[in-house]
Amino acid sequence: MKRLWKRYEIIYALAFRRSDVYQNPYKAKMWYVYILSSKKNWTLYVWVTSDLYRRITEHKKWFIDWFTKKYKVTILVYYEKYDNIMDAITREKQIKNWRRKWKINQIELVNKEWVDLSVDIE
Repeated sequence: MKRLWKRYEIIYALAFRRSDVYQNPYKAKMWYVYILSSKKNWTLYVWVTSDLYRRITEHKKWFIDWFTKKYKVTILVYYEKYDNIMDAITREKQIKNWRRKWKINQIELVNKEWVDLSVDIE
């Protein structure tokens, strides 16, 4: 039992030592809730990430064998920024529970032509 507890202490210490947030509280991550689409008014995909550029690149190059590869969902049509992961997850769940029409209306408030917004992100 003592040996197992020691192992957990080491894992816990390593996890906190590697985390940027705990080493430097002023270097906080930004979190993004985003919506991808295959075409205008077609398949929609909602998710959350801390690195939007990397995540969109993964979707476009199909590094991840998921829903996006199956339905060819690669166009970033909408995203929101958050300072807190809990706020981002709450918003993601809220958007996922919306009806399709509501999601489309939200996208068209910001991106009427459904152009790929990934060109503008760094």
